[in-house]
Parts: sequence; structure tokens; C-alpha cells
Amino acid sequence: MRFIVKQATKQRHFGDPGNRRVIRSRMVMLGLGFAWLCGLPFAANAQTTRPARFIGDRPLYQPLHARMPPGQAAYMKNFGERPQCPYYQAFQVKLPSEGQVTVYHSGVQTIPLNGTTQAGLLVGHVYRLQIKDMPELAGMELYPTIEVLDRLHPPPGRETAYPVPVEFSLDELEAAAAGGLVTKVVYLEQPDLASPKAQTDRIPTATLHSRANVLAEADRVGRPLAIVRLGSRLPVNPAADSDFYGTGAPAIPMRGAKNPQ
Repeated sequence: MRFIVKQATKQRHFGDPGNRRVIRSRMVMLGLGFAWLCGLPFAANAQTTRPARFIGDRPLYQPLHARMPPGQAAYMKNFGERPQCPYYQAFQVKLPSEGQVTVYHSGVQTIPLNGTTQAGLLVGHVYRLQIKDMPELAGMELYPTIEVLDRLHPPPGRETAYPVPVEFSLDELEAAAAGGLVTKVVYLEQPDLASPKAQTDRIPTATLHSRANVLAEADRVGRPLAIVRLGSRLPVNPAADSDFYGTGAPAIPMRGAKNPQ
């Protein structure tokens, strides 16, 4: 199951202008926190239940925050864990209707996400996307980022059947176009905290207070997988501003497979 939590604040600068916090979740395979693995049937038995994040009745301190500079949370999280082999986590981007989505990697190389094409992104890195040609926002280009915190554990050979979905609503796109920042934390939901209601096509969304630590909330109810930041920042000089396009890690195109029901 996947969940989404949102929070809106006045414009600030944390890599992108503006400030909105979002956490989403999904339900089926793994229960994500942008909450997104909604509807992934094999997820529950492939994941381990995490211990409660409390000492008595007090929540544990969460040093990481979605307002950190892009890449810092992923670096600190993976630095504190035992080494793992590099893994390309499949991501699928969904828009309200039509539009073109491109993923930047290895500097300014690109992967167009058309049709069933997914992007395999390395855990621990930040990637920049380009969204354009949307009928709802004619002539507008947006450049969100995906900070990959963790991965899913699908059955061998079924990696593309259970991608992490990154879903942008029209309200979110319009908020970013107006100069705001929408921040989403995608997490895998704990089975014992999953909603008993059936998952719909849209990822359930909840809004948090602007001062709340949405990453800590996602960690409380599941396992954070990614931080998605959608703002209005545009590239000025691609040759001189290479950091704008992420950490420079490679990505791979992946052909989407049907999710078994």
C-alpha cells in the first residue's frame, strides 16, 4: 500500500523555491510512503516488519528531514547501513493526462519515459526530471527531482512489474508553476498499519503541517523509499550548472511489465 502526506508553506529555498511537503502511500505490494506501493500483491511477504519508533510513549528522534539539501538524506541513510550492491530501482512517472517526461542521468544524458518505459535509478542518488507539453500548462516546463532512499524487493525477474510510481496531480503541478515547492516522501507501508480499504487508481494523499517532518512521519508508518521535490527552478546554463541535473549517477531504461493481480 502507498500513502501520501502533504504540507504547504510559504516560499523558501531548499534546492527549489517554495515549500510544500507531501507524503504518499500505496497499498498492495509493499505499502509505500509517498506512499506508493499500493496494490503490489507480493509485497507483504517480501518485506520485514519494522519495530515501533517509540521509547515508551515518546517517538524516537529522526535526524533526517525532507528539507535537507537534495542528496543529503540519501547519503546519510545509506552511509549508516551495511554496504549493499548497487541496485537500479524501477520508477514510473504518471501525469494528470498527457505530457512528455525525461530523466537526466550521467550528467546531461537523457531517457525519455514514453509508453511503458520505466527508469531504473540507483539507490542513494538524486535524479532530475523534465516535464513538458502538458495540455493543462501549455508552454510550461517543470524540473522535479527524485532522491532515491531505498529499494523494493520484488520476486526475481519481476522488478519492472512493481515500479515505484511517482504521481503528479494537476494541483501539484499548478502549485509548482506558481512558484511553490511540493515535497513528497514515498514509503513502503507496514502491513500492520495498512489501510483496510481497497486501493484506487489514485494514490491516497494526506496533508501535514508545514512545520512537520514528513520524512519522520513516513518512517513512523513504513519504510521511506524516495523524496520527490517539484518546484519551479529552471536550468540557466546546463554546461556550467551540472549539479542541477542530480548527482551524475547512471540510469537505465526498463521495459514495464504487467503487474499480476
